[in-house]
Amino acid sequence: MLEKRIQGKLFFASWALLASLNASGAISVEGVEDKKVYTDEASFKVLSEAGYTITASLNGEPVPLDSVVTVDYPEYYELVVRAEKNGGGAEESERIRFIVKDSERKNSEWGLPPWVPYAPVDSAESEFTGSHLTIITPRRYPQGLDIPVVAFVEDENGKRVGVVGTVSSPELPDLSIKILRGVGSGFLPAPAEPGPVAYTARIKSIEKEVQIDIETSTSWRTVSGKISSTTDWGEGARIHVTDDLSVESGATLTIGPGSVIKLAPGVEILVTGRLTAEGTRDRPIVFTPERRDDPWGGIVVKSSASRLNLTGVIVTGSGADPDWFGNNPGSGHSHRHEECAFHLSDGARAVFTDTYFIYNEGQGGHGEDAFLTMTRCLIQKCITAGQYNGGSVRLTECALIEFPSYDAPFADDDNDAIYFTDGDHHLVNTLIGWALDDAVDAGSGSGGTVEVTGCWIESCFHEGMAWSGGDEADPRVPTVRDTVAINCGQGIECGWNRPLVNAKNIFVTANAVGARFGDNYDWHYNGTLTVTGSLLLYNKRNIWGMNWEDWEERLSQMDIHDNFLSEPDPLHPDNELWDGEADAAKLIPFLPVPEGKVGVGWAVPSSKSAGEVLPEGLPVRLSTFTTKTVTVEYSVESEKGPLASGTLTFLPGETVKKVFIDEEELAGNSYFLFTLSDPTNAELTGEETLSVVRPVELIAKGSVWKYLDDGTDQGTAWREPEFSDEAWKSGPAELGYGDGDEATVIESGPSGARRPTAYFRRSFIIEGTARFERVTLRIKRDDGAIVYINGVEVFRTNMPTGTVTYSTWASGATSDENAFRTHQIDPAVLHAGENVVAVEVHQANATSSDLSFDLELAALPLPPSPRGFVRGDANGDSKVDISDAVQILQVLFAGAESNCDDALDANDSGDVNIADAIFVLSYLFANGAPIPEPFPEPGVDPTEDALGCKRAE
Repeated sequence: MLEKRIQGKLFFASWALLASLNASGAISVEGVEDKKVYTDEASFKVLSEAGYTITASLNGEPVPLDSVVTVDYPEYYELVVRAEKNGGGAEESERIRFIVKDSERKNSEWGLPPWVPYAPVDSAESEFTGSHLTIITPRRYPQGLDIPVVAFVEDENGKRVGVVGTVSSPELPDLSIKILRGVGSGFLPAPAEPGPVAYTARIKSIEKEVQIDIETSTSWRTVSGKISSTTDWGEGARIHVTDDLSVESGATLTIGPGSVIKLAPGVEILVTGRLTAEGTRDRPIVFTPERRDDPWGGIVVKSSASRLNLTGVIVTGSGADPDWFGNNPGSGHSHRHEECAFHLSDGARAVFTDTYFIYNEGQGGHGEDAFLTMTRCLIQKCITAGQYNGGSVRLTECALIEFPSYDAPFADDDNDAIYFTDGDHHLVNTLIGWALDDAVDAGSGSGGTVEVTGCWIESCFHEGMAWSGGDEADPRVPTVRDTVAINCGQGIECGWNRPLVNAKNIFVTANAVGARFGDNYDWHYNGTLTVTGSLLLYNKRNIWGMNWEDWEERLSQMDIHDNFLSEPDPLHPDNELWDGEADAAKLIPFLPVPEGKVGVGWAVPSSKSAGEVLPEGLPVRLSTFTTKTVTVEYSVESEKGPLASGTLTFLPGETVKKVFIDEEELAGNSYFLFTLSDPTNAELTGEETLSVVRPVELIAKGSVWKYLDDGTDQGTAWREPEFSDEAWKSGPAELGYGDGDEATVIESGPSGARRPTAYFRRSFIIEGTARFERVTLRIKRDDGAIVYINGVEVFRTNMPTGTVTYSTWASGATSDENAFRTHQIDPAVLHAGENVVAVEVHQANATSSDLSFDLELAALPLPPSPRGFVRGDANGDSKVDISDAVQILQVLFAGAESNCDDALDANDSGDVNIADAIFVLSYLFANGAPIPEPFPEPGVDPTEDALGCKRAE
């Protein structure tokens, strides 16, 4: 079988040509159908035909005839086949459109490659020019409570400066606060003793010193129940809310600056009157839980007469109820059910100024036909900033970031930064981003308006701006002006139903898709997308109009003209081609920092994640775009020597480049060292070198398995490595029956009396010196399964707890039988030599119509020792224990191989023999002589002998 992975290269063909393609009797394609969605992979074969010349291409790349072609990269594909009769005649054509979707990303990304935002790169020193650091934290605080800190990098006018970096402190070297486009937050640990606490916050060359006085003793005033008359808690109040508190209709509660409101677990504040908090940036009011790991509830504001006015307030640790909306019927609709820090309904009005909702367990807020105004506020590290149905929201100079955190792994779970339905909503000069879903999502509901002006939207897994909803009588009307969308799955999207999107003077760059008409569902698309006077630059697709209602590009519903594009688009000809040198000045209105050098670095969160993305290229990113051309040198080495070097050039407006390694080199090496050097118009702000270890494929998807499907009960012996499966059948995965997509069809048993369990086994070899940091298992199972490695259970999925036998049914029928489930397993279950994976797949019931099984196993090796070797470390895991004595004996007497004889020479005798194993055991267990250098840290052999060590090279 010929397998070929095609990574959806962009290609342009005239619309008229694509529309004219038609089916032909001379053309025969097996395996894929037009307008179909396939999970994880699709295979097809284009057949030759006697008397015809047949040619085929997939997304513009030629494919062979009469061979199976498999694509497993999630993407939208167009297979175009042409047939020309030998000797003359009209050309016949067929176009087959299909999607490969990623089962782990579910259905929200049809037609799009899975997008993971590039990691932030720290700003250069010059980006901080003219700025200062503002630290907002209490100046006096009780003992026993973590101290909240909010940090801003601001200019002389008090405006946030869009830098990226880390705030550190010499007094607290283990504490850091990540700054994302000029803002971040965190906590100082609760001091154990009273007295002054010095905190010197530093980022680059700017710093701010603050002192917090920890109280010797704190007199808490205990409150709960109802407040029925006007009440003023005064300045510096210490209030302990021990049970639910209600501010009644007609009453006003006022809280003075410097107050601390400590709330018991689950406590809520209900406001039908007025609550006013009058803090300042220098003396903020703090709402905090008793303990950060035991959250309080939230503030619930009901009725049109209710008012919530918060100024200079830090709110943290709310969100106790993970199903608050389910437990509080009548509270409205929310995509997320977690409790909110504030909930507004029934015409309630809230005004927040210089108020910061940080590190809350649930949602930031929620509105039901309510009115919210926020100025210079922060919502950070919540599930979402909230959903607002009807009413009006106006955010000015705010920041909504990290839902739930900037480095969180993907989860398809409605973690939008903010969600709007009906109503009239305005976002002005606001930072929004680092969300696992969309930055701004306006979806369900009949319509309403949303205005986005002067905003910066960054680093979301899905859309920066997702505009949907509305109907013919009441369309959604989003207007976007003077806004940046960067490093998102899609910059701006006109989605389902009837949004009338109008964007002008926006800069959309470094996204998977810049401007999109359509969405990733097979719904209705009746809106329009207008983009004018804008910069659509250096996105993987600058413009895309595909939708899945009719699988066509809706050009008649797209008006994209008078823009600058980094690549020509014949479907949208009324735009200009970007000339970075000549047009660079057009970037100036969007620049987040003063002109000067920018930061440059590897745009991956860790070397572990770098190894996973190597086949797609290792990204290098600027801290921000610039009007200047930036260059940086790179080089790549493997354990076998130098591989590549060159220069990366970033044109004005461009922020991401990739370093690619040849496929053969990737296959032949497991360790790589990437180096950046000699930047121009930039400063290296991350590590110059990146050590990358690639995952090792232990069992590939589609591998051959031994299997038993005869309906016999195998007990437990079949799980063990020494069990003989020679009499079992074998075949490649996918194994199963009933779906028609199996590579190997197994026996099912009679209809209505299906066999409960089928058994599968496969072995693989690990070289004696290999050691792993992480092992990842991915399994496709229908309906349930238990996986054993070397006789040890490592994963069960959709199976009951406790003892499982042959006759045990799965916990239920699976909802997505084509999905792969991922699980991390303990590397200690693996050992050198032969390893055995054994899997039992169970049906849900006797009437089940199908069974499916496939499995992948990959391991991330430990990186090689950075320098030299550790004497006595025979197995190369950088430590000496009993396994090293065993490894020495295996090398001496069992044929195991060693890549470092110097390490095996534990007693430094210049020879490897049984005395070395005894020496290690004596050192470990009999108070024997110490192991000679290099030990315990890696180093070079100080003794001249004939032994060698590849680890030390």
